[in-house]
Amino acid sequence: MLQWLIRRIQSSRRRRGAVAVEFGLMIGPLLLVLVFMTLEIVYAMSARGVAEAGLDTASRFAATGNGGSTMSARVTAYSNKLYALTDSMLDRGNVSFTVTSYPTILGMWNNSPVGGSGNLGASSEFVVYGLTYNHPMLSGGLLCNLFALVNHAVGICDGTLPMVLRIVRQNEPF
Repeated sequence: MLQWLIRRIQSSRRRRGAVAVEFGLMIGPLLLVLVFMTLEIVYAMSARGVAEAGLDTASRFAATGNGGSTMSARVTAYSNKLYALTDSMLDRGNVSFTVTSYPTILGMWNNSPVGGSGNLGASSEFVVYGLTYNHPMLSGGLLCNLFALVNHAVGICDGTLPMVLRIVRQNEPF
């Protein structure tokens, strides 16, 4: 009985660091990947929030008729306002915007825009403002490539996360 207890104590001494090694080799990298995935998601969500706020404010600015009397002056003022609001988070080279106006809300369903694309519309017209942004991932798509499930489900392993935002506003009488 005493010999069995001595052997048991000696065997537990030999396995004393096994838990730390198992954690370091198996669970540690998994936790590290989960932390980086969380950072990717938070960074993308904050960029989307900045883009949404910029698009909302710039479209509200354009819907009031501010920025000039000509259409080109209004489009320039709108794009400058949009870029000024999103420059802190979004790379201007990856941002593109679209503007299309419709005479009525039903015109959007019939796809009959007024004056083509890039037209901020006249008084009381409906305008669709769009923003497209390819958000660079912090890991450059490495985390996406680690998991085949995410790769096939989302399909974005080129190192960017595409964001497409749209908002519809009716111009004020101006």
